[in-house]
Amino acid sequence: MSGATALSRMFSPFAARITGMVARAVLSAVKDDQKLQKLAVEALAGYPLDGIESFGLYGVFGVPPVGTDIILINKGGKWLAVAQGDRKFRPKGWKQGDSGLYDDKQQKVHLSGNGIALEDKNGNKATMDSAGITLETKGGTKCEITNAGFKFTNGVADFSGCVELILPASSTAQFTKYPNDFFTGTPIQAKSTTGA
Repeated sequence: MSGATALSRMFSPFAARITGMVARAVLSAVKDDQKLQKLAVEALAGYPLDGIESFGLYGVFGVPPVGTDIILINKGGKWLAVAQGDRKFRPKGWKQGDSGLYDDKQQKVHLSGNGIALEDKNGNKATMDSAGITLETKGGTKCEITNAGFKFTNGVADFSGCVELILPASSTAQFTKYPNDFFTGTPIQAKSTTGA
């Protein structure tokens, strides 16, 4: 008998025990009304397991949809869920070092070296980076807020209510009177920072 065969025989009971300690499953139901989520899953060969406690990361929370992949470990005969992921909805193509949050509606928060990007299920976006903050609707209306000020594209700025602009003393301001339905009737007041 070769040395490799002898080693294989010697460690085979341990390998079987380790293999029996970790399993992959597919989520079939979630109960989210207790201190820890309880999952019902289908393990290999359709073997059902119910009442599996699910452990997540502190400060990050989610209720996974049916069909999510679950990694289970067996501790003393009790199965525990330690990882979850859903390949159908996971954002793809991000760079090393990026992180974020996502859900099954394709909404996401993307933290990257360029800044922070938010996107809702309708395709509306907000980005924050070294240039400033940009808000953009799916329809193309855009608002950019930078050190230079505000810039609106393809939209109407509606500052309903009381708006006060504070300008340096050397500035001149021109205001266009909009129809009354854009404002509450109170005219915009331009004030100099010098109080003049």
